[in-house]
Amino acid sequence: MNALLRHVFLLVLSGVAVSPSLAFAGRPSVLVNPHVAGNGTAKTIRQGIEMVDPGGKVMVLPGTYDEAFVIPKGLTLEAVGGESAPVIVEPSGTPAIAIQITTSDPVVIRGLTLRYSGVQGIRAEGLVDVTVEDVTVVAVNPPLGVGNAVSTVNDPNPSGGRGKLAVRGTVVYQEDEFVRQPSFSRTNRYDGMITYKPFKNTTLRGSFEHYENYARRPNAILPRDAVTYWQQNGRPTWDPSTWTVTRNGVKT
Repeated sequence: MNALLRHVFLLVLSGVAVSPSLAFAGRPSVLVNPHVAGNGTAKTIRQGIEMVDPGGKVMVLPGTYDEAFVIPKGLTLEAVGGESAPVIVEPSGTPAIAIQITTSDPVVIRGLTLRYSGVQGIRAEGLVDVTVEDVTVVAVNPPLGVGNAVSTVNDPNPSGGRGKLAVRGTVVYQEDEFVRQPSFSRTNRYDGMITYKPFKNTTLRGSFEHYENYARRPNAILPRDAVTYWQQNGRPTWDPSTWTVTRNGVKT
């Protein structure tokens, strides 16, 4: 089977401490153009992220961007001009993470296509507030048994202190498409987890999970010929009332 297409919507909220993110001085909005640079225009998405102000918007024009990058501050990364051509992020090689999010500030990724050959597609780490909208994630020959198209990992103790309360909730919509049409698979996942440690030797945990899947996977297999073999063997029939077999018109 060729590359698996995954359309994923992810909203993740977690309540644990993280180290502060690195901030860059820049502009409230930056345009990324793979053919032009200068005068407030970035040539790569990585440059656009470095230039934009925290909370700003990085607008990416159509093209194929050979890069993996880190988002260390809150921003909106959005594909623009999509009617003319798509925005494709396709890092060469097999980077461990194609798009990494390391900030607790709100991050929105919207409208682009990610093609990657590594282990992780979009990965958020720590306390995160991430929204992924209208994004196509394509795992090209991914390693078997490992890796995620979109994932989040939380470290409850990055600052050295012990947390008392951790809350995490995720909503994931996933749509898988296949080469043979009209095959598809749609999956919805909802889960919530809470850990509360009011005292040194007391830990309370609770969780909820919901999963549903709707799939259509027809196979193109020709019907088997069971008539020719029957004819070659004399068209046998069985009469249960007389316990007789008729073959080539002769009863036995």
